[in-house]
Amino acid sequence: MIRRSDLEDRVADVLEKSNFDVLRYHGCFDIAAKRKKILLLKVLVNIDSFQEQQSENLKIVSKSLCAFPLLIGMRTNKEKLKENIIYERFYLTTMNPETLENIFSSFSPKIFRKRGGMFVDIYPERLRLARERRGLTQEELAKKVGTTKKTIYEHEKTEKKMSKEFAIKLEKVLDKNIIKPFALKETVFENIEKKPKTRFETEVFREFRRIGFDANFVEQKPFNIIVKSKKEKMILTKAETQKRCQKIDELKKLSAFFKSLPLLITKEKGLKLSVPTLEKTELNEFKSANELMKFLKSF
Repeated sequence: MIRRSDLEDRVADVLEKSNFDVLRYHGCFDIAAKRKKILLLKVLVNIDSFQEQQSENLKIVSKSLCAFPLLIGMRTNKEKLKENIIYERFYLTTMNPETLENIFSSFSPKIFRKRGGMFVDIYPERLRLARERRGLTQEELAKKVGTTKKTIYEHEKTEKKMSKEFAIKLEKVLDKNIIKPFALKETVFENIEKKPKTRFETEVFREFRRIGFDANFVEQKPFNIIVKSKKEKMILTKAETQKRCQKIDELKKLSAFFKSLPLLITKEKGLKLSVPTLEKTELNEFKSANELMKFLKSF
């Protein structure tokens, strides 16, 4: 049985060989990788141990970073993950390490495992053009493949998944490849809003919104508030009440990797740390997002 640490090493090695910059970290993701795009990967031997709360945190961070989240694992409670099959857990793209390696070796998987069987994505326009070139109406094509005109119409108009068997049948009738390979791209998730856990976090969160920032709370170390404004760098913020401010080095590393700005908000005045630090009442004195950004950039 492979250990989780060995699996993480293997995934990191695949990414590094594919010319990604890699940062190891343990939180809602275990590996951050960037090349032209950012990937956030959670690595687990058994993907069923990945909980919904973890998925929500990963989605919030991914959305803020315009990153692609991935869950990499070897098995579920019931079965092994198969090579070149794309799975899903809590709507997050899931695969085994062999599939990940194949994607970066110019082989893109096409099959998605979902409830109800195996599915594929298709090119709607390619389906329509192939049908028209064969001189078939939507109704005629539907009869040939054993479906309805409405189904053919819907697949020509919108991108929606189709059963693998149905897609193969269409390709045979039309003599045309219509199945679309999987691609790593930014995923659109439902809007998730987590509420701050403490009164202190709530007050800090409200102050950011007061001065014009978009702020998202996330149950995450070493930051718990992600702050953004238009055309400005993102701020990874830790709202911390304790005198002992932990994981400052991790906050710095993550901020540098994502080209964002670190900020620590505390109840203590006069702390001299290696990241910009404000006591909460000092945050209250800022009147705009631009004013705070100038302070952070001057650090």
